Amino acid sequence: MTTRFSPTTCRRILWPAALLAGLLTSEAFAAGSEQQTLAAIARRSFDNSDLAIARRSVGGTIRRPAAAARILLPEATGTRTGPTARTLDPVRLERTERYRDLIEHHSRLHHVDAALVQAIVYTESGGDALAVSPAGARGLMQLMPGTARELGVEDPLNPEQSISSGIRYLHDLLDDYGSTEVALWAYNAGPGAVQRGVLPSETTTYVGRVLAVRRALLTLHTRETVR
Repeated sequence: MTTRFSPTTCRRILWPAALLAGLLTSEAFAAGSEQQTLAAIARRSFDNSDLAIARRSVGGTIRRPAAAARILLPEATGTRTGPTARTLDPVRLERTERYRDLIEHHSRLHHVDAALVQAIVYTESGGDALAVSPAGARGLMQLMPGTARELGVEDPLNPEQSISSGIRYLHDLLDDYGSTEVALWAYNAGPGAVQRGVLPSETTTYVGRVLAVRRALLTLHTRETVR
């Protein structure tokens, strides 16, 4: 038996189908546009000088996590916060300079930028080897207890253990994310935060500050070399 539909019935069936097809098409277009937008953001989200640090640390391979494409950090937008060579805190600077030889030694071993490591020590603990944060992070590089255990640290308050293990951890983050900014994001907020695309405001400030301290230290060390 052949079923016949009236023109009214056809309109009732075909119009919702056509509308659904149109919505699906627009959704697909929007998704494609979003991917293009995110890709464009990702290209703008990483400072060339800091990508160079990452390239040195991972042998030239740059891999950016998808979540990072949604985030614009201070360095990416040209907003530079934190101290300059003239405004570095003298007490923090004097403390961190005590460990400069250790930092440079272990940084060379793991192919990590020594000025970046010293900037982390300056920002995290102020060069206080006995520093303990309210969250329980310890030592010069403020390793959390779980991270310290994973790295095989016996005494996180021991300067050399803190520096050597902290540098290994930083190297692994640079290797994982291929970006100095995102590695610092993970160092401060945890790799899980990067995976979820969660960027706390204090982490945004932290990343900008560490990179600013790094620049200030490089300027200071250059002046010392010239003298």
